[in-house]
Amino acid sequence: MEKKLLTVKNVSKSFNGFIAVECVNMDIYEKEIVGIIGGNGAGKTTLFNIITGFLTTKYGDVFLEKNREELRITNKTPDELSKLSIVRTFQHIRLFEEMTVRENLKASVIANKLPLSKIIESLKILGIKKIA
Repeated sequence: MEKKLLTVKNVSKSFNGFIAVECVNMDIYEKEIVGIIGGNGAGKTTLFNIITGFLTTKYGDVFLEKNREELRITNKTPDELSKLSIVRTFQHIRLFEEMTVRENLKASVIANKLPLSKIIESLKILGIKKIA
C-alpha cells in the first residue's frame, strides 16, 4: 500500500445555517489521483478551500503526513500551508503568455517564497521536464 499523504476527518462547514459540507472523511495516498464530484452547491469548492486554508472550519480536522508524522493543518493559512508544499491555483489563473512554462513556475515559486528546486520538482511531477 502507498504512503498516506492527507487525511480529512469529519470536516463540516456551514454558512448562516446552510450546511455546505457535512462530516466529510477521506484519505489521499501517494501516487493516487483523486476526484471530488457533485452537483453545483454540493460543497466541492468549500471542502477544497478548507483543505488549502482559504476557509476555516469549527468541525473536523485535516492532517498532513510529513516525515512519518501526522501534522494537524486544520485552519492554517494558505501562507503557512505553502511552507508545507500545499498550494493551489484558481480556476481562472492568469499565466504570463509571453513566458515559458518554466518561467511561469519560477514566478510562482518566487511569489510563494519557495526554493527554486520546486520548479524542477513540479516539472517532473507534471512529466514535462524535458520539454519545458
